Amino acid sequence: MIIETKLEEKDWKVFSHYIRAKALEDAKSWIDSPLFNVFIWLMIAVVILGVTRPEMGLHWQSAAFSAVVCAVLFFSIYSKEVKFLKNLLPTADNSIYEKRVIEVSESGIRSKNCKHDVFLSWDNFTSIEYERGLIMFFISRANAIVIPEAQVPEPMELVEKVRALVKM
Repeated sequence: MIIETKLEEKDWKVFSHYIRAKALEDAKSWIDSPLFNVFIWLMIAVVILGVTRPEMGLHWQSAAFSAVVCAVLFFSIYSKEVKFLKNLLPTADNSIYEKRVIEVSESGIRSKNCKHDVFLSWDNFTSIEYERGLIMFFISRANAIVIPEAQVPEPMELVEKVRALVKM
């Protein structure tokens, strides 16, 4: 089967979010919860206020100030993560966005464009995923050949055929 495909930036974003979600899913625990982190920061603020001003006690102004400080810390951490993810996006002239021809055969998959010609046997693949409008042939946990489903005539047929060929 020969497929002519071209990734768009939106496809790359979907793929990178999928990778991130899978990585977080594997490492997720209750300690990683954003609500838990906010709760911990609030407790730290209450302890600091209690230690530095024990005679005053805790009143609503102190609690509001602590909540604002915690919110600022939380959103600064979140904004750094968003900037980090944006830096992972390939530039517009990157070969990942060029038109390529993907040939799926019994022995493996070949991906060709003007800058590369790569053949990988099915032994190199760890999994095949079909999610969020993308068909992803994973070589490792974060490296895959990605094809938008709209560019494949029968996406589910392709996925089933390749899953039968890949020894997972």
